[in-house]
Amino acid sequence: MACIWNQWYLVAYDLMRQDIRKFVPARMRNVRMRLTRFERPKDFSLDKYLKGSFGVYSGGEMMEMKVWFSRARAQVVRERKWHRSQKIRELGNGEIEYSVTLSGMMEIVPWILGWGEHARAVAPKALVEAVRQVVVELGKVYAVKKRRLRK
Repeated sequence: MACIWNQWYLVAYDLMRQDIRKFVPARMRNVRMRLTRFERPKDFSLDKYLKGSFGVYSGGEMMEMKVWFSRARAQVVRERKWHRSQKIRELGNGEIEYSVTLSGMMEIVPWILGWGEHARAVAPKALVEAVRQVVVELGKVYAVKKRRLRK
């Protein structure tokens, strides 16, 4: 069991898929106790299993991702260990560049967006594009549409 970003996960062997998988206990229904036992492989490491994830999702090629932070949020970012691979580079005027090596963007894109105008994806281009695409879609959701006046 691991608590990651305020959500509990169970990492266990899935009999149906014949593989180690992540489960969210809060989503489980009709849980039954079985006689089948699972012995954790001696070479299993949760850190290795989650390597490349920003939370719990991983998979794909490892790549360095960079995010610019404004002075207004830089101190909050500096004060916390968000990921074991993180590096922080001071840019001057209190701004920073946060870099992390991950194997996917699924969790870092919403994390960046959560900082609002105080964070901006810098690299790689695929990360910048992923964030930009979400912003475009949000723009459509929040667009003010002109209403036709009825006569």
